[in-house]
Amino acid sequence: ANAGLHTYVERMYNSTRAAGVRFFFGHEAVSLQVPPPGLLQQNLSKLTVSLQCAGSAVGASCATTASAESILLNTPLMPVMKILRSSPLLKSYFKDSSFPSFLRTPYPIRHVKYYVHYDWAWWRTLGKTFGDFQLDGGCSGTRVLQPCSAETSSLPLDGRYHDGPFRCDDGNLTGRTCRGFIEATYTSDGVTPYRVNFFMNFLSQTDPPYVVVDRNSSADGEELLRQTHERLLALHKGELESAGIYSEVAASPPTMALLSLWDQRSVGIGAGTHVMGNGVTPGGAYAPGAAAGTVPAKTVKPFKDLNLFIANEAFHASDFAEGGLEMAENIV
Repeated sequence: ANAGLHTYVERMYNSTRAAGVRFFFGHEAVSLQVPPPGLLQQNLSKLTVSLQCAGSAVGASCATTASAESILLNTPLMPVMKILRSSPLLKSYFKDSSFPSFLRTPYPIRHVKYYVHYDWAWWRTLGKTFGDFQLDGGCSGTRVLQPCSAETSSLPLDGRYHDGPFRCDDGNLTGRTCRGFIEATYTSDGVTPYRVNFFMNFLSQTDPPYVVVDRNSSADGEELLRQTHERLLALHKGELESAGIYSEVAASPPTMALLSLWDQRSVGIGAGTHVMGNGVTPGGAYAPGAAAGTVPAKTVKPFKDLNLFIANEAFHASDFAEGGLEMAENIV
């Protein structure tokens, strides 16, 4: 049975806590304190993480520390770099007195996911339960200094039929009683920046990095839903007419939508995903996996004499969670 991700995480928490693992909920790791190299080599001191209440000023009354012989930073790229840059004592462990250049190899890119809810999941009635679809917004994706916007282009569709939750009251998975979300757009700067720019115009906050779009809570929510419906109708017009349901679908607009956009302003995340720069790292390359000399291999232990480890998809060529897992596997 599908117990859900939340159940899995809760069981991990319960089992690790029973084994003695300490958790600091509501706290943010802000810096590292490391002993001078001589003391560390004599096993006279440990590494320490400084923690403060999330969202609070440095030095708040709830600030605390945690010490260990080894530290693994399994956090997104931007928070990792923030912690390292806020830890000047690390300079004692720099090779050639320089910050490890390979840690600057990846850079963040923005991602958008846009789910639209219909009381009638008409795409399932058409038998479209899996696959991708696309209808470009009619604006060149090569413009960078003058990016396309909601004013100069139509809403770009770049979605998937299978990535939205749905429910069918009578158990018929392609019937008329199905309702749910269609993923109208899933895109990123890695595909083309202008599509991300289009949706930035409708995002009103970054913490949390998503907004609920409806006809009442924002001045232009109704316009976005209308554009989405018109674009989906245009893309599926032939199939809807062949099925004899075009007029019904046209008269059944979406009820609401969820728009999420992860960029550098997204609190605690700082990006959607990451990509590797194209430059050459001295003595290394960008091959996938943790082969010797690659960015992942260098990153898992960036300071030779310090038991500080990093496992993060941003430093792995796969750019997915599997990359972070492979780095963690090589650490343990």
